[in-house]
Amino acid sequence: MGSLATPTVASTTVPAKRRSLFFVKLTISIFLAAYILHAVDLSRLGGTLSGARESYILLLVGLFFLFVILGGLRTAVILRATVNRELPIGTIVRRYFVANAFGAFTPAQTGEFSLGSLLKEHGVRTGQGVVAVLLDKVIMLVLFLISSIVAVAVYFPGADLWLLAAGPVMAGTGLACLLVQPMRKWVRHRLVEPFFPRALPLGHMAVDFLLFRKRALALNVGLAVVRIAISALTIYFGLLAVGHAAAHLPDIFWLNGLVRTVTFIPISINGIGVLEGSAMKAFAAPGVEIAEEVILSAFILNRAIAYMISGTIVIRHMFKRR
Repeated sequence: MGSLATPTVASTTVPAKRRSLFFVKLTISIFLAAYILHAVDLSRLGGTLSGARESYILLLVGLFFLFVILGGLRTAVILRATVNRELPIGTIVRRYFVANAFGAFTPAQTGEFSLGSLLKEHGVRTGQGVVAVLLDKVIMLVLFLISSIVAVAVYFPGADLWLLAAGPVMAGTGLACLLVQPMRKWVRHRLVEPFFPRALPLGHMAVDFLLFRKRALALNVGLAVVRIAISALTIYFGLLAVGHAAAHLPDIFWLNGLVRTVTFIPISINGIGVLEGSAMKAFAAPGVEIAEEVILSAFILNRAIAYMISGTIVIRHMFKRR
């Protein structure tokens, strides 16, 4: 007679740890949000949000869709260059919309890594989807770190630049481990093969894209810069929506990089509290000095739009699976 399979300790503890981590980050998110709301004038914040202009809100909705489409195109560039040139771009972008929607409700947008499983029917393995999203995030992080250094140098001249400069140095070291042959061999023979042998094909995919697909890499970086500019535009038009017309787009572009860099630290759900708190501090820089309630209103407006659209996409996807 066959015996019923019993779950192992590892199989039951891993989901439990994930749930515990999720609730810890949810608690941090709620605490940070409550702290920020306690620190501002709620009546003024509510008045600013209630007076938001409908025309700018519609523009922000369009910018959100454009932002996500660009993310899907960047991922398509990676997958078509390294996995299969025949992968349909439209399908990748549609699946990216779903993955991005899941990311809106997860720490550090880790839900985006579901893209691989969403593309299984098109021959993309889960690990390949994970590598594509990871490469996308690493490139974005490097660009945000560069803009952060500019922002600190221009708007906070008394700050210690070496703290931010450490980020690109670490990113450069990581890339060197992939791109410089002697370092790549050392990492492969001393770390990957003994401890993570299943990661070898995924490492090959990352090296192949970064080292041998120069045109695809240049296109990906170019789309990333455009995407960062769209991100800055959402703040700019968000400020216009709540009646603040004194902001300068170059200031927003550089300070946005500083704010977005902080959100890569996965301590809350999709950066709730971290994003808004860092924005309030960054946009209070000398020469910019946007009131806390005003910049917070712009970010809340953009987050509300993202959550409404993402929530609709997630619900629709769930019902389609049934």
